[in-house]
Amino acid sequence: MSRTLALLHTAALHEARFAALHAAHCAPLSLRQYSHPELLDIARESGVDAPALRAALADCIATITADGATALLCTCSTIGAAAEAAGADADLPSLRVDRPMAAAAVAAVPSGGRIALLASLESTLEPSAALLREEAARGGRSLHVDSYLLPGVFAAAMAGDAAGARRRVGAAIDGLSSARPRPDALVLAQVSLADAADWPCALPLLSSPLSGLRAAAALCGSLPS
Repeated sequence: MSRTLALLHTAALHEARFAALHAAHCAPLSLRQYSHPELLDIARESGVDAPALRAALADCIATITADGATALLCTCSTIGAAAEAAGADADLPSLRVDRPMAAAAVAAVPSGGRIALLASLESTLEPSAALLREEAARGGRSLHVDSYLLPGVFAAAMAGDAAGARRRVGAAIDGLSSARPRPDALVLAQVSLADAADWPCALPLLSSPLSGLRAAAALCGSLPS
């Protein structure tokens, strides 16, 4: 039986990244990508719990389901929880891309440890911090999350200046690696920050694209979990 993973983006620039990851790591799985920047616009203007966002997601998922998707991966950290909920309402197995990363980050620090969360959009900070706390609670652990908004990174990424965005994220990583109190791990909240995932760092440094894609492929039954 053919299995198709649908990727829901709020920025079309992510399509090339995930196409490359798909080819390298789960090519037997059919992939369809959908880009809807208006979903992020709604979330930033009205909030992640807004009825307008729920309605827009329901429309997107209806299309995705009609196209024959087996499962959905939402690559936007801001709307990830809403997308998972909308997928559940439509009986479509759905995953937010940063959930596997959050679980790995919690596992990488001691109970009561400290995670530094880096994001380039204010709208991402609370949803991503809430996800880390959710994953910690799932394992019966406590966690401190320190959130950092990185100015200029989102604009650079949207303008196609990947090198400039990477340098800005790297500078933040350098600063936090020597901060006091020192975090136990650093989390790059968004897919758009993943170009800095290989930045030299003595601490665990986690990003979401590959772990999210592999977990979603497993959700499709195309890879072992």
